[in-house]
Amino acid sequence: MYAMSHRSIVMVNEFLYKPIYAVGILLLSYLIGVACSYLAALIFNINDPQLFLTFRLCFLLTLVLFISRKYALLGIKEYGFCRPSLNNILVVIGVSIALFILDVCIHIIGISGDLSTRSWVNIISNYLSTWEFSDSLYIYFLSAVVVASISEELAFRGILQPSLSSTFLKNYGAIVLTSLVWSLDHPQVWVSEELQGFNFIIFLGVVFTGFILGLIRYKYNNLQLCILLHFLINLFWFLIWSVVIQ
Repeated sequence: MYAMSHRSIVMVNEFLYKPIYAVGILLLSYLIGVACSYLAALIFNINDPQLFLTFRLCFLLTLVLFISRKYALLGIKEYGFCRPSLNNILVVIGVSIALFILDVCIHIIGISGDLSTRSWVNIISNYLSTWEFSDSLYIYFLSAVVVASISEELAFRGILQPSLSSTFLKNYGAIVLTSLVWSLDHPQVWVSEELQGFNFIIFLGVVFTGFILGLIRYKYNNLQLCILLHFLINLFWFLIWSVVIQ
């Protein structure tokens, strides 16, 4: 009887505690980031790009504080902190280029409905011109390229995905659900004036990118590779965006 009771407790811990604790960490980190941004706006009267950077930094620091605790939710290897090999890095660089090209094509199809259109440069330019950092290149680079890549991968592929994989969802179910949640965290990508509201095709493209990030995390058990892939994709968009606004 005692053995069965102990086994039941262990199962509850695996199927409920980890994902609930992970979601709690993410929500609390998000709320702390919002609160710090609000206080910074009141005290220092900073603008929107600076607010976005403040939020990202506070979100990241809160996550780091949580996972650095002695009794953290997961072990250091479960978070994916291990040194990647050179071959794996080269694979991720190649994947990032392919994903970026696919992402551009998906945006063209999603906006114009025609990949063969000759005005694809104008389509992408008009889409990128609606982004909100046109006067703050360095802030956009820090927040959307550097800090976002680290904080999002730490939150979604570092904490949420391995926690969900311990439930009935298993590995691939956790990858899919994490990708969906991660996509919902990017409304500025698939909802805008240029897109005339919600764009399902571009939303699916974001989900697919999240799915590939999840596969990289699962296949190589390495969070640094996910951060690198995320960083490179955002960097490619930043380079195009920085040219568009000049």
